[in-house]
Amino acid sequence: GDAVVVSQGGVTKVVPVTAMVVTPAKLALTPTTAAFAAALGATSSPFDINVANIGGMASGPLGVVLGGANAADFKITSNKCSAVMLASASYCSVTVVYAPAASASTTATATLTVTDTGVGASTASAALTGTAYAL
Repeated sequence: GDAVVVSQGGVTKVVPVTAMVVTPAKLALTPTTAAFAAALGATSSPFDINVANIGGMASGPLGVVLGGANAADFKITSNKCSAVMLASASYCSVTVVYAPAASASTTATATLTVTDTGVGASTASAALTGTAYAL
């Protein structure tokens, strides 16, 4: 193994050195796709997306954003991840619903993106699709 030799005042010692490599935070979303259905002007059942830190270190504060072509048709109803510093092997959840406007198109797409603002700068996203139907 590796060692450091220390000499002082005529005395020499060999000190063994061990190093441990720790991977930075890495985010993973489960599932990575979510499909919703709702009547025009109504709201779908809620859907939980879990955010896990599969890296070796805690994340920095997490940012959670809905984006994409039809992001306005989706709503975050519960966000247990925003500004959270997620420890290694821990998770949090974001709950999303699909709420198409009464005049919305029949299909909608958006992306839920979670970003680690810390050292790892990991980003993970889930693709959201919604189908609206008339009653």
